Amino acid sequence: IRELGGSGIIRYHGNVTSALKSAFPSSNWSQHEQRNKPNNYWDSIDNQRAFLDSVASKEGLTTVTELIKLPTTTIREMGGRGLLSKYSSYRDALKSIYPSCNWDESF
Repeated sequence: IRELGGSGIIRYHGNVTSALKSAFPSSNWSQHEQRNKPNNYWDSIDNQRAFLDSVASKEGLTTVTELIKLPTTTIREMGGRGLLSKYSSYRDALKSIYPSCNWDESF
């Protein structure tokens, strides 16, 4: 975009995603579906939960607690590397993101 003279657009909107959302507001711009996330995206528990809910759905899981069965490589490959880096372990991530689940029985 910058090579084609679009650096002003990026500067105005802050990032490519915001520029696209502005240009095409009727499109679904779900950020948890995108590989590159905006800065601080993973700071939000809501974003973390939306991402893992989407992963669970794509993997055909029927309950949230089944997420523990997924290897971290799958989470990374689906765009969750930044999410995993926020926690000391995948287990800690799940406990923080879904505190109402009884994870002790799932591990």
